Amino acid sequence: MVLALVSRTLKRRFNFRFVLADGRETAARLRTTWVLVRRAGVWQILQHHFSPTPDAPPIG
Repeated sequence: MVLALVSRTLKRRFNFRFVLADGRETAARLRTTWVLVRRAGVWQILQHHFSPTPDAPPIG
């Protein structure tokens, strides 16, 4: 039996923009990394990481 193991790392950034109640604009970035592995022809998530979600929109 031959088992082929192929892996990939995906890194993505998601940008969010907010308009505060007083009209000021602010932004936040969510970062994610997934390590995918292909086993027996099926892609599976081997590891994943998501940056922490801010409790409130960043001001500045």
